[in-house]
Amino acid sequence: MNDSRFSNILGEDYDLLKIVIPHHDEFQDKIGEVIKNYLSSLQTDTILAVDGGVGTGLTTTRILSADKRIKVIGIDNEEKTLNQARQILKEFGERIDLRKRDLLEAIEATPSQSVDIFASVWVIHNFQPSYRQILFSEIARVLKIGGLFVSGDNYARDNDSDHKKDLENRIREFTNFEKMGRIDLKTEWTKHCIEDEKIKITEGEQMKILRKLGFKDVSIQYRKEMEAIITGVR
Repeated sequence: MNDSRFSNILGEDYDLLKIVIPHHDEFQDKIGEVIKNYLSSLQTDTILAVDGGVGTGLTTTRILSADKRIKVIGIDNEEKTLNQARQILKEFGERIDLRKRDLLEAIEATPSQSVDIFASVWVIHNFQPSYRQILFSEIARVLKIGGLFVSGDNYARDNDSDHKKDLENRIREFTNFEKMGRIDLKTEWTKHCIEDEKIKITEGEQMKILRKLGFKDVSIQYRKEMEAIITGVR
């Protein structure tokens, strides 16, 4: 999928998103916490994780910091954000392998049952439903039995009224960009949110897909405003 919505100023100033999401760091930290808890009883020398949509590397840092045994393959199709990630993640050396590639193509090229963890943050909601359906099947294929799926994303609440309130609040928060003299970011992020509505994925839809693919212990680990973290064990 050639999604280039972050090749403009959204990619250049992606990390400024935390200005309008007060729980940004808490949300990211929870991803690391979920992975750390999952690995606490896993007896193996090396752990392979795939970060699907590595962005600027903020999530990847949490993944790598969760356990020293982890090695991460970070996949993204945007050069601007990958360049930022290379700087942020250089301290991890050979534990990180960044690849510029379409996510589905990269997963399809991955051997079956070779991955311990698939993690993704603020990525899956950007994909068309038909793309997502194939992607989830491929993720199920590459994960080892007992492997972890963890996705933190803009999962719409199942209750349409509650989701609408979350969306209205988020768009309202974009005025913070205008206050700092970045009306361009306010305009682009508002446009992005409106476009996302056409292909949104609900929390219930994601959980149903995982269960249908054979994932166990499917649950919502975190929910605040637009953001939710959903996990499942292969």
